[in-house]
Amino acid sequence: MSHASKRVSLVKSARGDIRFEGCDASGGWVAIKNNGSKVINMKGWTLKKVINGVDKYSYTFTAENNAQPGKEMRLVASGMKDEATYGDITVENFTWAPTGKFVLVDDKSAEKATMDIKIDN
Repeated sequence: MSHASKRVSLVKSARGDIRFEGCDASGGWVAIKNNGSKVINMKGWTLKKVINGVDKYSYTFTAENNAQPGKEMRLVASGMKDEATYGDITVENFTWAPTGKFVLVDDKSAEKATMDIKIDN
């Protein structure tokens, strides 16, 4: 009996206090965290999921989306909305997809954080 094993690689980068914290292995949610000491208003920031070089899914934050110091924000795909908890943001896309690259850009389109997920056989 043989077992196929897969290796998941996760590479993160950040330019500033907002970083990717993690994601659901099935693409149900992605989390970012404010590692700074001040509230950051996320209005106009956009989180994108890039798959094979194409912007596949995105969410643009509103004025109500404030990243609290030391706190995580989860963006839950609509396909998993039943599992969202208080404070989660439910987005229109059905899934975030399990592989690809997450990119977070600020309101001036400057890249602030990335998280690249690959699954190798």
